[in-house]
Amino acid sequence: MHRNVAENTQNSENVRKALTMHLMDYGTTNDDVQIFDSLESGTSSKGKKRKSRTTKDDDNISMFTKSIEKIVDVFEKCTTELVKCHQKHPIPEDAIWKQLEDLGIAEDKLPMVYYHFVQNPDALRALLGCPFERRKSMLKHLVPGYSSSD
Repeated sequence: MHRNVAENTQNSENVRKALTMHLMDYGTTNDDVQIFDSLESGTSSKGKKRKSRTTKDDDNISMFTKSIEKIVDVFEKCTTELVKCHQKHPIPEDAIWKQLEDLGIAEDKLPMVYYHFVQNPDALRALLGCPFERRKSMLKHLVPGYSSSD
């Protein structure tokens, strides 16, 4: 039986260390992680008054709740970044083609310019941020090899 207690203690310590490292990787402070230690050891003391134990339990629950809220915040930030990555283009691909036609891009250059903007959404954002009347002159700066005089 003594061996099982020792194994359980070692397993608990390994889980605590792994959880601590994982939480620290996501911006949780060491103070936040200590809640797991206090939850594990702070509530089973028989010699304390019931009121004191209840207060300590409430404090532990409060700290645990704050830690969970921070973890949720990290997950929300990660989700926001993932959504931004999937919003590749500021406008749909067919609207890109239409914008380029509206600019009067020569028919033979249209596929090259379109493909460049589909592959480079930041360049497309830069183009769309310019006033419409200046967009065509910006192409030589945004699309390598583009020249309106070709």
